[in-house]
Amino acid sequence: MNKNKRIAISVVALLLIATAAWALRGDGVDPAVAALEAQRDKVFSPDATDADRQAFRTQVDALSEDQRRQLFERGRPDMQRRMSERMNELFNQTPEELRREAKQRAADIIANRNNPDDGQRGGPGGPPGGGPGGRGPMTEGQRDSMRKQMLDNIPPGTRAQFSEFRRMVNEELKARGQEEMSGRDMRGMFGGGRRGPA
Repeated sequence: MNKNKRIAISVVALLLIATAAWALRGDGVDPAVAALEAQRDKVFSPDATDADRQAFRTQVDALSEDQRRQLFERGRPDMQRRMSERMNELFNQTPEELRREAKQRAADIIANRNNPDDGQRGGPGGPPGGGPGGRGPMTEGQRDSMRKQMLDNIPPGTRAQFSEFRRMVNEELKARGQEEMSGRDMRGMFGGGRRGPA
């Protein structure tokens, strides 16, 4: 077999290996991202427990930046749909019911602030911040950046509803001597986490 034939066979073999590797990777979804996507419906359901949500957050905190970005981008349409549905539910209530809802959300936020999750990564009683290379959980700035990206891509009507409801919750927080909402408070705003006395 001459040298040119050997080179041609080597090139074909490499192309076949590359094609097989590309075919095996499926739709290009990272396995860790796919595993979290499979849990998402349960975690965002009203039946989810604090333990379910904390386990999900711990897994998200352990992702690399690229994995996190992929999880966020792939989940953005579903998050936006859920947000639109929730805002429509809220604003289809009477003004009095909406005020009651804002008071309850403020109470939930305060309950979450007063009782931070035990065993949280990097928190008291929990393991140090993890992830590849010892990277810890997302910073408040990273959360706010992702939230802003999501809000920038939702319909203007939903964005206006969200801003108005957030304003109502912030007013209730201020009336109770509390700081306005931060990114960490979002789950309380949407009914996740601990329930506080309204």
